[in-house]
Amino acid sequence: MVNAVATRGSRRDFVDLYVAAQHYGLGEILRWFEAKFASTPYDRVHILKALMYFKDAEEQALPDMLLPMEWSEVTRFLVSKVPRLSRLG
Repeated sequence: MVNAVATRGSRRDFVDLYVAAQHYGLGEILRWFEAKFASTPYDRVHILKALMYFKDAEEQALPDMLLPMEWSEVTRFLVSKVPRLSRLG
């Protein structure tokens, strides 16, 4: 999910990440990403910035939802949580 947001950044990717973060926590999901890609060079700052870069996603329609939610709910959540993750690195 983190990799999808960082590389593709579609609304669907952000929504998937948001829903998973409600259950597992965004910090835990980021730790899973870092463990999975430990042998791959990546820039953590780029990843964290990508988690708050919504411009491309906002040009797309919201995907069909199984759970009712607003796009603003997704963006507010990420904008409130990601800066905290940058301090944990």
